[in-house]
Amino acid sequence: MFEKLFKCSKTVTKYRRAPLLEERLRFLEHQAGLEFGCEVLRLAARYLLVVTEQLHLSSRQGELIGAAEIEETAIRWSNNGKVKDRKARQKFVRNATRWLQFLGWWKPTPPTHQFVEQIVGYENDMRDERGLASATISA
Repeated sequence: MFEKLFKCSKTVTKYRRAPLLEERLRFLEHQAGLEFGCEVLRLAARYLLVVTEQLHLSSRQGELIGAAEIEETAIRWSNNGKVKDRKARQKFVRNATRWLQFLGWWKPTPPTHQFVEQIVGYENDMRDERGLASATISA
C-alpha cells in the first residue's frame, strides 16, 4: 500500500517501521476499497502516524478512546507551534475517529437529552417533596 502512495523509498520505510503497521494497513485498504483517491489515502496515512503518536496508541491497543480525548489531543497537537491550523485539527479529529471506529477502539459519547436538568429537578421533586419511592420514579 505504501509503495503505491509514496515514491520515496525512505518514506515507505518510515511508514512500514511505524507502530501499528497492520492496523494502519487494514484501514487504508478499507478506504481504498471505498474508492478513496491516492491523495486522500496519502493524507490519511500521514494522519494515522500523527494520531498513533499523539494518542500513544501503540501502548493502548484495544483501549476505548472517546471524542473528548481526541479533541483535547487535537487541540494540544495543533497548538504545539508547528501546526496552528483549524482545518488540520479537524482532519486530526476526523481521521482519528474514523480509524478508532474501524478498529473497534472508539468509545461512543452517550447521548445527552436536551432537558436533563429539568428531568433531574422533577425527579428530585417527586422523591423529596412528594415522597415517592425511587422505583416509582424510574418507572
